[in-house]
Amino acid sequence: MTLVFMRRYDEAKQYLEKSIELVPDQEFAYRALAAVYWADEGNLEQARSTLETMPRCENPFSFQGWALQYLLERDYPPALEVLAAAPNELAWREPKALWEGLAYQLMGDFDRAEGAFERGKIELTRRFESEIADPWWTHCHLALALARLGLNEAALREARRAEELLPLSKDAVFGSILAVRVAEAYSAAGDHDTALDRIEHLLSIPAGIRMSPSMLKLDPRWDPLRDHPRFQALLEKYEVE
Repeated sequence: MTLVFMRRYDEAKQYLEKSIELVPDQEFAYRALAAVYWADEGNLEQARSTLETMPRCENPFSFQGWALQYLLERDYPPALEVLAAAPNELAWREPKALWEGLAYQLMGDFDRAEGAFERGKIELTRRFESEIADPWWTHCHLALALARLGLNEAALREARRAEELLPLSKDAVFGSILAVRVAEAYSAAGDHDTALDRIEHLLSIPAGIRMSPSMLKLDPRWDPLRDHPRFQALLEKYEVE
């Protein structure tokens, strides 16, 4: 995975393919390889083929991997079917309600989207009533829920708190994964310039598991930024058509 973070995708593919060859009944390497196809060249067909050969595994990361594949394909009903079968918490304890809300929102079903985001907000708020591990993720996910509910000032406070708790200077691996989601929260809350500041920085450092020019082009979560001149300039800089 170090190679993936460093955006040395061709080398990463070789090692992941070797891992699958040696241990074909695992799950992680398939999901990681699909992520490389997303990030490297935006090859959704190859990513789908990889996920289809992945052994069935009932863990949060696998469900989220399939949900993301459908979101990148902009095929939202099957994403909701995957999420319906998933546990209530996905990767990094993110409430699946946030992903359901996003799918509904992208479909234009705003009433169901609002209901899902509200459920996620309530669940996340309750976590602060007891001691929790990795509080930076709770602040980040709450920022996303609040932003998608239109509570932008509160969302921005939560996003800044998440950054304070796990800055990139403290943790280059999980910090970069968090930073991508925080940038998404800034974007959803309408603070597009701050979101783009974060994106530009992430593109300049080893954060290639979730931040790459191809992912910027593909991922509908960046749609609020698409008409921004700085976003267009980034795609031109990295020659993403």
